[in-house]
Amino acid sequence: VTGIMDNLLGVSAQDVRLLRLKVRPLEIQSLLEVVTEEFKPRLTRHSIVIDIPTGLSSVMGDMRSLAEVVRILINNVVQLAPLGGVIRIQGEQDPQYVHINIGSGQHKGTPEKLDDFFARFYDSSKALDMERLGLNLFTAKGLVEACGGKLQVSGGLGEDSVFRFTLPKA
Repeated sequence: VTGIMDNLLGVSAQDVRLLRLKVRPLEIQSLLEVVTEEFKPRLTRHSIVIDIPTGLSSVMGDMRSLAEVVRILINNVVQLAPLGGVIRIQGEQDPQYVHINIGSGQHKGTPEKLDDFFARFYDSSKALDMERLGLNLFTAKGLVEACGGKLQVSGGLGEDSVFRFTLPKA
């Protein structure tokens, strides 16, 4: 089993090491703006729109880890979205949490857990079409959960996919 795991990690080019987070209050809007600026030179066929209400609360999280989560989610949305589409990053909050939606569609009521989202494709021919999504969504899920949040998706697999991560308020 160890040999199989080493082979899988080698093929996926995943680095396995102890995760050390510096969870502290951070301004999620500033983080989103910095990360999306990185994408502007590379996204010639898509545009990114950030729609965050003024006064969005700070969240508890690790800045480097959450920046990687945003990069992973944007990359996945780019691969799923139609060419020339708009990638929307929206924020909202409730009394305990801040919710960030990243997608090309509209967030729909009840999102699915990522585990449930992928389960239906494991034994079908659609699994071959999912190569482009890879392990990075599970990495993002783990990083969000390590910061005390959760990662979900709505809209199914395709153009309407909206990834939603929720983090506790600072």
